[in-house]
Amino acid sequence: MEPTSQRPSGRVVAFSFDGPAVKEPPTSWRTDLLSVLSSFEGDVATDDVIVATGELVSNGVEHGGGIVRLHVDGRGGVVTVEVEDAQPTMDAPTVSRDGERGRGLDIVRDLSDEWGWTPTVTGKTVWARFSRRHETGEAS
Repeated sequence: MEPTSQRPSGRVVAFSFDGPAVKEPPTSWRTDLLSVLSSFEGDVATDDVIVATGELVSNGVEHGGGIVRLHVDGRGGVVTVEVEDAQPTMDAPTVSRDGERGRGLDIVRDLSDEWGWTPTVTGKTVWARFSRRHETGEAS
């Protein structure tokens, strides 16, 4: 994934990442995204974006038949993550009996300002938007 960014005054104010189609969770995006987020103009909580993106990527691989596209965009203090997969529907989350699985979208909901999904020609895109920093689990 090759990041593109604009850096006036040494700070990133806008960036965009696109990832290739994969059947297994890609890992290189974490390093690329972390470096850009650390100097992104705005108060987006870096850890929240990274954790929620990991959940969306894992869901796309495990439940969506693989990731068709990963796109992360940051502009004006807002980061939007989009993960497109090959599954055309959004199944209701099911928590496993041991409680170890099935909480990914709850995590995305709790860490992001908003999230949702939209159908595409080849499946669906699940997205999350971040525009504020969370402090001890609360929005500031």
